[in-house]
Amino acid sequence: MGCYRAIVKSDAVGAFLTRGRGNSRHSRLSLSATATSALSTLSAPRPFAHGGGGDGDRKKKSTKATLIAAAKSLYFPFYVLLAGLLGATRPQLYDCLSEMFITRALSAVMVLMGMTLSVDDFARIGGSKRVVALGWCAQFSIMPTVALLMSRLFRLPPHLAAGVVLVGCCPGGTASNLVTLLANADVALSISMTAVSTLTAGIMTPLLTSLLLGSLVPVDTTALLRTTLQVVLLPVILGLLTNTYLLPSLSPSLTHALSRITPVLSGLLVAAICGKVVATNAGAVAQAGVPLLGAIVTLHVFGFFFGFLMARLLGFNRQVAKTVSIETGMQNSALAVVLARSSLPHPLSGLPGAVSAVCHSVLGSVLAWVWSREAGKKGAKEECE
Repeated sequence: MGCYRAIVKSDAVGAFLTRGRGNSRHSRLSLSATATSALSTLSAPRPFAHGGGGDGDRKKKSTKATLIAAAKSLYFPFYVLLAGLLGATRPQLYDCLSEMFITRALSAVMVLMGMTLSVDDFARIGGSKRVVALGWCAQFSIMPTVALLMSRLFRLPPHLAAGVVLVGCCPGGTASNLVTLLANADVALSISMTAVSTLTAGIMTPLLTSLLLGSLVPVDTTALLRTTLQVVLLPVILGLLTNTYLLPSLSPSLTHALSRITPVLSGLLVAAICGKVVATNAGAVAQAGVPLLGAIVTLHVFGFFFGFLMARLLGFNRQVAKTVSIETGMQNSALAVVLARSSLPHPLSGLPGAVSAVCHSVLGSVLAWVWSREAGKKGAKEECE
């Protein structure tokens, strides 16, 4: 039999980013339903358009599809990396963005994230309590602990160490669902984990940050809690309500257009946030240099590693372990930027969040590429046998 898995990969990514036409009830911008459709595409054989052509044509199609999928997987880290580089080398480009832009942009991103959720996502958690609990524990135990250790290992000054710890205390990143799909992991589970960690961040992020930083730098716990609620919980709830009650009343063509726009818009907003922070502190970025980059990179690498290891040691399969790994290693770094600016005394404490956004996006995309190739080779071997 032919080897088809790489060919359907690009279609699955397209299914993730777009929403098909349907009646008003099914026209919600629900990422979970889209992910389910994408996973179905990945798991089911798809015949070639033409019966002939031989292995040479099939290999060409497979290579082309793989390149398309790879290009789609790189759009988010490319945005963030480009924005960071422009902020460091051409900071004047961001002069048009006010200081309030960062908070407002993150609130918009969280609303867009809420629009990808549905009530069904939370109902599904009941059937996966154990693994969702594992992901939640990994998120709020591994990352804060590793962040504190890395900030000390690389001997960061207190204000940068505080920013690194704050990154570790934040919930899972919104890009983790796309990376999970590209890695051929469990997208529905990823969505559930992201939703739970985000909604509980209103309590866990301020609590963990205060506990870990209490002896390092003064933390305005009240401001931290208030900002977390304002830029995370309330916008996500607003997006969820919009998806539940408003979007079903819109035409399928409009919801389809929105589903194509919102992922790109979210990526651009996060990139703009990171670029603005780097531009504001361009001199400090060069001064922080290798120690800050080393602390951030190792934080995310250990997050991916220990998330995967914890799941495997507890008896979960590789599919679940990959999902937990991605959810653990990818943080909501833009949230760390906003919280640092509102609740930590030093203006440079938000810089680690901007660096983190670049690092975890690139590392997550590379990991997804490695795991997708692993799954593709395995599936090709099974089909060819």
